[in-house]
Amino acid sequence: MKYVIVLFLLLGCTDEIVIYKNCFNMTIPKGNPIKFWLNGEESFNEKIVSGMQQQCFYQQFEENDTIGVQVLDDTGKNYSLKLFDKDDVLLAVVPFTETSGVYEIAFLLSTYNINDKYIKFKIYEGDINAIYSGWSSPLSTWSLVSPIFITTLPNNFSSHLLRIPFNVLNGDTVNYSFNLNIIDGGNGAGATTKVIVQLSAGGAPSADLDEFINLDLGEQVISGAITATADRDHFWIAVLAETSNSYARDIEVTDVDTGGNEIANSDLFNIGDDDDTVLIQYGDKTNYAEIDYTAEQIYSLRLAGRFVKERTQEENESDQTSDGAVEKLSSTLKDQKLLEIEYAPPYIHKLMKRVLNHNTIYIDGEYWVKEENYEARDVSNSQPLQPATCWLTQKEDGYNTNVYGTVTTI
Repeated sequence: MKYVIVLFLLLGCTDEIVIYKNCFNMTIPKGNPIKFWLNGEESFNEKIVSGMQQQCFYQQFEENDTIGVQVLDDTGKNYSLKLFDKDDVLLAVVPFTETSGVYEIAFLLSTYNINDKYIKFKIYEGDINAIYSGWSSPLSTWSLVSPIFITTLPNNFSSHLLRIPFNVLNGDTVNYSFNLNIIDGGNGAGATTKVIVQLSAGGAPSADLDEFINLDLGEQVISGAITATADRDHFWIAVLAETSNSYARDIEVTDVDTGGNEIANSDLFNIGDDDDTVLIQYGDKTNYAEIDYTAEQIYSLRLAGRFVKERTQEENESDQTSDGAVEKLSSTLKDQKLLEIEYAPPYIHKLMKRVLNHNTIYIDGEYWVKEENYEARDVSNSQPLQPATCWLTQKEDGYNTNVYGTVTTI
């Protein structure tokens, strides 16, 4: 028995399982295209089940697929989605946008040059993280204001401000760090730069700040901690010139991070072009599968499979008159296509049933509706992955009914 246990451990999909324990109230809707496991839960690839083969599953996306995720919680939270490679190296961070307790994101992997690699997604709360370079093209989630005027900081000849919404309650402490690179723009000889990191309320600067002076050319790490003396709603990084000569300098701010708590994580995803996959886009006018569709966001799910085989279903209705004649009442033709999903774990098939129950299903440039059951087929009692099939009916121009009336004499 000892050797069997060791064998299963060796066949595991991960070298080490780290279990985090946090208390939180957020909800991750079951209709999300990415499966997340809350901290303290083993993911599908991590979990070893007695009597079952250990098979890893890597869901897929292509770099130009739109990645959409939604979480629900009380208002005023700071959620972000962090993307890591298989070695846990941070690749990108995408902040959620909140509307009345609904937190959503939608982005392309190509925005962060992510392709041909395995990545995993993690949800963090209480975090700011961004990669920002150059004042001319800030990230859309950050606002750029230039110049700014801070009356408590005199003799600043020029200034730039990078600002993002970030809720901090009175008495809370924000630990932060970021990389700053000051590049000589051709007019900065002998000049120095000042950096102000501060919290604000209602768009106005506050006294809750840290000041870094006499910063010169080159790369440096800026870090510290600020305790809010009142409720604050923005996190600022202000770069100020202490002399007029430094106005022409270029600034790069990268990896702005205020920590945060990891809430949930996915298994690894395989990112890359693959002709043997199917992209399924779905949405609804009403809330479904725990997703709030007030904003009518469309979600994308890509799985290994095919959507090729076609058929036309025919339904005829007739009646027999009192004199024994057969009278045809109607005839219906349905254009259908077979959605075939390759071997996938049970959680994918549960997700697919929810996805195909949406009112909007879009595949290969056409709209479809599910009228028949989605069927996953068992291969063996020890096989955790199953293939599945479902016939979908074309929603537009694929459902034709002819109702017969008076017979035309020929």
